Amino acid sequence: MHELDDEQLATRITEDRIDILVDLTMHMSRGRPQLFARKPALVQVAWLVYPGTTGSSAIDYRLTDPWLDPIDSDGDDRYSEKSIRLPDTFWCYEPLNKEHVVSALPADEKGHITFGCLNNPCKLNDRTFELWAQVMSRLPGSALMLLLAWGSAREAVVRKFETMGIEASRLNFVDYRPRERYMDTYRHIDIALLHCVIELAPCLCSDTGHGSK
Repeated sequence: MHELDDEQLATRITEDRIDILVDLTMHMSRGRPQLFARKPALVQVAWLVYPGTTGSSAIDYRLTDPWLDPIDSDGDDRYSEKSIRLPDTFWCYEPLNKEHVVSALPADEKGHITFGCLNNPCKLNDRTFELWAQVMSRLPGSALMLLLAWGSAREAVVRKFETMGIEASRLNFVDYRPRERYMDTYRHIDIALLHCVIELAPCLCSDTGHGSK
């Protein structure tokens, strides 16, 4: 639906007779506040992104839980929405059920340092790439591993790094994988890099189909 503007998407939602419309982005980059302001659905709910308020009269409810908003508190008066408390938690999280043994540094075997970021690529932006390229430039021979599916987004990242002097041969990509394999991938990384979320990179978001997690 990214190709539709707010007015077009609101019309589509109304025509599809959506009863409950849930906002998972709120005020983050690439959100659609003007869409929800048009009230295309009978009931509109905010959930997941962060446990606060949207401050918008167009949002009717927010999902929360008794831990974030104790029942006996007066916190509900601070929200523009009506709070709906789920019985246990507003966000389900499955803990790791396998203990991962720390392996030897990959650099000991490969002879060079491998940096890596296995986070959602939608959180990466040009400023992040610039910082990483500067680090790699100061460590000739170092490599970078990224979690990024095959396609135009991966090709765009290669081009970005090449313009900053980092050859494609120094970039390693892995596809999305089940949790256990995902965790094991860290065995191939010496230093895990943080990312910036100042702005989302359209070239990545449009190709991966993943939101901001």
